[in-house]
Amino acid sequence: MPKLKQPSKSDVARFEKLIARQKKDDIAIEELKDEQTEKLLSLVKHKRAATQDVVETEAAETEPDKVVDLMAVLKKSLAGKRAA
Repeated sequence: MPKLKQPSKSDVARFEKLIARQKKDDIAIEELKDEQTEKLLSLVKHKRAATQDVVETEAAETEPDKVVDLMAVLKKSLAGKRAA
């Protein structure tokens, strides 16, 4: 791999200023809450308490999925188009 160039000091200073402008010191806790997850967990808790529509399953042992070589498929597809 090629060595990465070090950014110039002026670029670093410019990006630091941009980041400082974008940074928000006062983040409201409400902005950080995941309401969808909270609703889902509440629904699960309610259904479990009511033993309603709750299906318990054991983790099934699965065989590993077949891995497809995308490059081989692409080459085969392109070879067919060239022949036509």
